[in-house]
Amino acid sequence: MARVDDLTAFVRARLDEDERELVKDPPHGLGYANLAARVRREVAAKRAIIAIHVPDEDRDCLVCITERAGYQEQWAWDPWPCQTIRHLAAAWSDHPDYRPQWVP
Repeated sequence: MARVDDLTAFVRARLDEDERELVKDPPHGLGYANLAARVRREVAAKRAIIAIHVPDEDRDCLVCITERAGYQEQWAWDPWPCQTIRHLAAAWSDHPDYRPQWVP
């Protein structure tokens, strides 16, 4: 079984790669500058999401909670890795380190 933090580490590594790509011989022009600025904001936003979606000692996400079986009184914490982090990782589903068990 994968360690609890493997998926988070995977997403963080991909974000690091995205940031590095921005500084590698960038093309010039306003269009690229706007795109680069957006990618930087996107990376920062995803890092913020990762920072708040963390598992507790029971391996449940401390943020995500879902109604179970259609009964309002049966709310429960989502198991880690939560759907939010799985969806973030899915952007890199074609990466060789992406694991099938992370599919949302």
